[in-house]
Amino acid sequence: MNLLEENEKREVQRVDFRNKKVLEYEKALEMVTDYLTQNFSDMILNLFDNENKNEVKKQIHIRAKKYLQDNSMAVKNMSTDELVEKIYTDAFEFGFLNKYIFDENVEEINCNSWDCIYVNFSDGRIVKLDEKFQDEEQALSVVRRILAISNNRVNDAEPIALGDIGKNRRITVMIPPIVDEEVGVTFSLRNVNSANIDAKTFLEKGTATEEMLDFLEVMLKYGVSVCIAGGTGSGKTTLTNWLLSTIPNNKRIYTIESGSRELDLIKKDEKGEIINNVVSTKTKENKNKEFSVDQDKLLQIALRFHPDVICVGEMRDKEAYTAQEASRTGHNIITTVHADSAEDTYDRILTLSLKSNNNINDERLFKYIIKAFPIVIFAKQLEDSDKSRKIMEIMEGYIDNDDKIRFNTIFNFEVEKTDIDTENNKISIIGNHKKIGGISEKLAKRLRNNGIPTNELKKLIKEGK
Repeated sequence: MNLLEENEKREVQRVDFRNKKVLEYEKALEMVTDYLTQNFSDMILNLFDNENKNEVKKQIHIRAKKYLQDNSMAVKNMSTDELVEKIYTDAFEFGFLNKYIFDENVEEINCNSWDCIYVNFSDGRIVKLDEKFQDEEQALSVVRRILAISNNRVNDAEPIALGDIGKNRRITVMIPPIVDEEVGVTFSLRNVNSANIDAKTFLEKGTATEEMLDFLEVMLKYGVSVCIAGGTGSGKTTLTNWLLSTIPNNKRIYTIESGSRELDLIKKDEKGEIINNVVSTKTKENKNKEFSVDQDKLLQIALRFHPDVICVGEMRDKEAYTAQEASRTGHNIITTVHADSAEDTYDRILTLSLKSNNNINDERLFKYIIKAFPIVIFAKQLEDSDKSRKIMEIMEGYIDNDDKIRFNTIFNFEVEKTDIDTENNKISIIGNHKKIGGISEKLAKRLRNNGIPTNELKKLIKEGK
């Protein structure tokens, strides 16, 4: 381009700016980002779906450009296209975090402070990153942009924020004064079940045996409610996702999750048409409690949707009471809860159920819970170098003919030894899954009434009973 052409281009730009509101870049960024997140939040969340990311990016560019043109907005020394591209990068790209956010092998990104970040990988590795933010300001700016995608904010008045950022991803953020000023920001970004998990994967990783998985599939298929227990990172959600994926497409699944979507159950054919029957719901918090929607309310509503299976993503409160009531009145429930063993699971559900303030005897309620959830699965992430996940126990709880509470272990994982390789700083926990016994006659009767074939039932009944 010669000097005359350059001068002509500058003159055109000067004329264009005379007809526009010329803003500082930061103000333009704020206005366009607010417009997009408030009006196209569902579309923006699809940025976290790798398959659709490029198309979503294109649509965001189109809408941002139209907004700038409709409002005659400009920034000095930038064409409209340059401005749109910079706004997109600053609002919806997250620097060095990008490659970890979109990596299907990453389970968590944990930022302890602006200069200390760890990444948890699905193979058990926990890596401290060499990369870090430039300072507290940059860290807070990036986190605010991530939160903005789900139309959430974090500030002095609300120093704790939760965000649901696309399919199976959620972020929890804390800023001062909840954390120290020099920390700047602390956050945990969790990518739940990012890779497809099937029975083969469980078998290859040693999470369970084929017989154990077949057993669990049969329980859910023939109307036995199941509770999956364990600590954070034990694989409860992954196991729930797999179990629900085994349900026939014509059966109606109703899911309830707290705050963010972690369960990914929609199945599509080669034409992109949905082929299964799923209703997915999540809670909504509101400063005015009257307008909040909690899990208990969603569970009560679920009963009106005629579901074949109801999944309560994780019981944390009084919804535990409603869940056991629903199960005992003929609804098939699958849920999860934090507990430290299979047997302790019933105590944990009792504690949560008592929050409902129902005037009921503790012992009677405890027996109700056992009847509601005959099968408990206890999962654990082992303290070995691989951070392997195991189903440690599958247990049946039941009330015998003398009205006594019985616990019956059907499968468990027996640790044989622990090897410590000090030279390579490696710990290996070695053990095997074993079948301990069969189901009780009470559970057998329930399965029989629910239509299980006789030959399948014979495999499940305890020998000698």
